[in-house]
Amino acid sequence: MGKELDLVGLCKYVWSKKRFLAIVTVCGIVVGIIIAVGLPKEYTSKAKLLPLQQKGEKDRNASMASMIGLSFATSSLDNLSVGLYSEILKSSSFLIGLADMKVKPSDLPEMTLYDYLVKNQRRAWWTKVLDFSSWFSSSEKDSVSKAIEWDVLYLTPQQQNYINQLNRRIVAWEDKTSGLLNIEVLMQDPVVSATVVNVLIDKLRESLFLIKKRKLESDLHYMEKMYDEAKHSYNVLEQQKDMLNERQLEMEASMSLCNMIARQYELLQVEVDDERPMFSVIDSARVPIDFSNPNRQMIVFVFAFLSLFGSIAWVILRRLFESE
Repeated sequence: MGKELDLVGLCKYVWSKKRFLAIVTVCGIVVGIIIAVGLPKEYTSKAKLLPLQQKGEKDRNASMASMIGLSFATSSLDNLSVGLYSEILKSSSFLIGLADMKVKPSDLPEMTLYDYLVKNQRRAWWTKVLDFSSWFSSSEKDSVSKAIEWDVLYLTPQQQNYINQLNRRIVAWEDKTSGLLNIEVLMQDPVVSATVVNVLIDKLRESLFLIKKRKLESDLHYMEKMYDEAKHSYNVLEQQKDMLNERQLEMEASMSLCNMIARQYELLQVEVDDERPMFSVIDSARVPIDFSNPNRQMIVFVFAFLSLFGSIAWVILRRLFESE
């Protein structure tokens, strides 16, 4: 009963300090508002892609292809996992390929994406105050842009900064229900955000086509080699058929193998010449109207909650220490 009375008394004591609690909470709200307003706005542009899946004839020939050591079902990259699409978008070589693309921010002249991310990003005012080095050095924004030489093995700090920023700002994820690939790009300028999404789609289409073509050409070369070997075996057996009639069955099997390889070769050649896109755009990118970051309401709420919780904890701890 004494503990219950102590708890009630502690609650009454905390309530008696409501003026102090209110002042601290209001201060926390003010700090939250200052931080929320001071953070630069960021805009998200989105697009949805549908990876195309083409089976049919390829599946019917898969078992025959496996007999000769060629995984024909996977030689075409039409059925790539959506995870590979995301890996391509995040790869350093892919991001470096975007460095020279032109963007036109709303309040700045046209520039490369590299210059925009490295030299023209708005920062919160307190980071500028705390960055003492910027007080004594010239602004990077005013520096003359020069041609950039990229070496993936030896990236400069600015080049690594560009890759890290772009990697963080590109999000690709698969909707398990619909099978769609969602691409989102977060930028401080809404026009730049939409522009980068559209270029990403074009570059991704080119990258996937090159991967597919190289894989198919490799399989085609392997198929040619196997056909030459099978044809040579058949010719040898044909030359010996007069002397060895019992090899007739071997000749028929060899001819069947040649015909099957020739069929697979024809199908692969069609695939190599096929220039159809490996995905279709279901929802194209648009210039966002409202900013997505920062979530100002959430920031203010968190600071208000932490201020109230912290002030209550301070009052309780102080009361407990005084009672001892």
